[in-house]
Amino acid sequence: MATFTDNKEQIHREFSQLENLYVKLKDDYDFNLPEKLRFGKYEFINTNKYRLVELGIDSYAGILYTTSYQIEFDYGVWSYEFNNELPPEYEVSEEIVEGHLIKTVKAINPHEGLTGMNILYYQDCLNTTSDCNSLTMYARDLTFTQQQEVLEFFNSWTYN
Repeated sequence: MATFTDNKEQIHREFSQLENLYVKLKDDYDFNLPEKLRFGKYEFINTNKYRLVELGIDSYAGILYTTSYQIEFDYGVWSYEFNNELPPEYEVSEEIVEGHLIKTVKAINPHEGLTGMNILYYQDCLNTTSDCNSLTMYARDLTFTQQQEVLEFFNSWTYN
């Protein structure tokens, strides 16, 4: 007949095995994340270890997520351009970088607003007879630290 001490040791061994399995699965989970994420012709460095879920029907759309927040994205003709996000609730910036029109919105209170970017390569619009694609990404309900992470991710783009 097994004693309490025997059961306790067995439980401890099984718990240790589960802990080891968890560490291995977590390492595999982190190991298999791509170093870069591509959306159309735009590529971003994946320093925040985002996971990708594709959801688009008429465009390339989906969600990037971590364990604590998510970023929605849409690469297509009908991407959101942040026309309703205005001061004083938002900091809004527009700039042209190497032919790309970039609009960034940053909620003053990231927990109540959204933080996002829309990026469009101007030459793509000139070289087509139809509408041109842009990339929109945004996150909601962030902490200030998460907002900084998201903005750094937005600024990591390259165009290929």
